[in-house]
Amino acid sequence: MRYPLYWIVVWILRMLFAIVFRPKVHGVEHIPVRGPAIFAANHISWWDPPLMVVISPRAVHFMAKEELFGFPVLGRILPYIRAFPVKRASGDRRAIRRALEILEDDGVIGMFPEGTRNRGSGQQVFSSGAAFLSVRSGAPLVPMGISGRYGPFSRLVIRVGLPIDPKDRGYTKEDRARAMDAVARDLPKRIEALRDA
Repeated sequence: MRYPLYWIVVWILRMLFAIVFRPKVHGVEHIPVRGPAIFAANHISWWDPPLMVVISPRAVHFMAKEELFGFPVLGRILPYIRAFPVKRASGDRRAIRRALEILEDDGVIGMFPEGTRNRGSGQQVFSSGAAFLSVRSGAPLVPMGISGRYGPFSRLVIRVGLPIDPKDRGYTKEDRARAMDAVARDLPKRIEALRDA
């Protein structure tokens, strides 16, 4: 799949964010410059995926709920901006395979482990999908914390933390379950600390 519209959309989004939202970005140097990576952030708005794209020096692929691909215009655009469908109600093996293919090709996946938007100060239960993909592929997880709100003259901040390398959590091919559990427990703490910093 070619993505001829992706960088055009990124350029437009960067202009929009610079003019309207003017986010404060901290820690972008923690984003790996090469190799596979998984971005994982808390989820406060529909604008979070574009924000992740805007701050990243690398192209980001996203899982998007399958229903969005049924919309007449949006459904045609999504594949060209590196989005692919996922059935959220069940373990979607097709989406998992696609994500692993992207990571095996040294690509970047953007994820929001809370699964749905959370405008409160606490965290919802995190899904284990990001930890699973990280341990299965060996890709580092890059935690991100988003705070504030989207709007003109509002305070919007995104902080990027140090990557979580699954190999540093006791990863072995024979003991993936233990490594996944360690990563899954660490990730929410990292994101919460970045969000509340």
